[in-house]
Amino acid sequence: MRRCDRALRAAAARMREDVATVRAKDPAAGSRREVLLYPHIHALWTYRVAHRLWRRGHRLTARALSLGARAVTGIEIHPAAVIGRRFFIDHGTAVVIGATVRIGDDVMLYHQVTLGSTGWWKDMRRPAGARRHPVVEDGVVIGTGASVLGPVTVGAGARIGAHAVVLTDVAPGVRVTAPVAEIHPPAAGPPTATVHPPGVTVPAPAQPAAALVAPLLPAAGPAPEPAAAPAPVRIRPVRIRPVRVRATRAAALPSAPGPVRHAVPPTAGP
Repeated sequence: MRRCDRALRAAAARMREDVATVRAKDPAAGSRREVLLYPHIHALWTYRVAHRLWRRGHRLTARALSLGARAVTGIEIHPAAVIGRRFFIDHGTAVVIGATVRIGDDVMLYHQVTLGSTGWWKDMRRPAGARRHPVVEDGVVIGTGASVLGPVTVGAGARIGAHAVVLTDVAPGVRVTAPVAEIHPPAAGPPTATVHPPGVTVPAPAQPAAALVAPLLPAAGPAPEPAAAPAPVRIRPVRIRPVRVRATRAAALPSAPGPVRHAVPPTAGP
């Protein structure tokens, strides 16, 4: 009974320490209740339960818990990984932590960080039980989108910048940065064509009259003299008189024919 009470007190103290770590490293955390909504907290606490089950041999249950935490938080932590105290993942989306990863105390990761291996084609040639993932010592900060791959060691207090790819060991206190994007001034020359959305009519730029007439003039020589204006032509109006049509007496038409009488020969008497 006393042993169970001591375990519960230790777990509660570790949970309070996790909440205090988030409030100390994230200015956006306003209160303890707000910290309880952080995906990092749910992923970390689920990992601890899964890690304990993994060490006791309940590996299927541990992997099921890990899968559920990944579906809810977007953070994938293998139950076999070893993580120290005051560990913090800011934002946490798309973070991957492999099976043989070893993380020390006071380590901070940002989102989209990968602590993985260099590939199965190399891992299959390693001896059984060999380390395939990195070791991150105390006080290391790994920036957004960085990848630490293979059995490398990141020394204590090192800083790995955003989007850096680390494939070799990093000495303690060293800063690792990725190439920074170069900014070039606009190139000299004609402006590029502007693409307008369909259905939008853009008026053509106005041009001076000289620029419009210049292509019509001859290449060399004086300009031709203007031709004399023709004399005006008078056009007399034409008067159109209406045509009078006299009424004519219609020709007498024959009257309607009467019934036609045919001559019938007299019949012969008796």
